[in-house]
Amino acid sequence: MNCILQGGRHLVLNETTNFPRAWKIGFLFHYLPDSERIVIALFYISQSSLEQVGAVLALPVTTVKNRLRSAKKHLKERILEMAEKTLTDARL
Repeated sequence: MNCILQGGRHLVLNETTNFPRAWKIGFLFHYLPDSERIVIALFYISQSSLEQVGAVLALPVTTVKNRLRSAKKHLKERILEMAEKTLTDARL
C-alpha cells in the first residue's frame, strides 16, 4: 500500500482509490517484478526501441519482447481482478 502526503495528512493509495486512470496504472506498475517494470518503462515511457532497451539492459531483443509480453499479461490480470472487485463491491 502506498501513501502520499496531501495537505498535511497521509492519503492511502490502493486499487480502489478514486483517482484518474493514469494514476491507477502507475499504481499497478509497482506490482510488476523489477525486470518487467524496467523494460516497460524504457519501451513505453522513454519510447526506446526494442534494440535500444536490449542494449541498455544487455539483453537480446527476444528477452525484451518476452518481458514486455509477460508484463502486459500481469497488468491485464491485475486490472481484471480490480474490475471484478469493483463490480462485486458495487453489488453490495
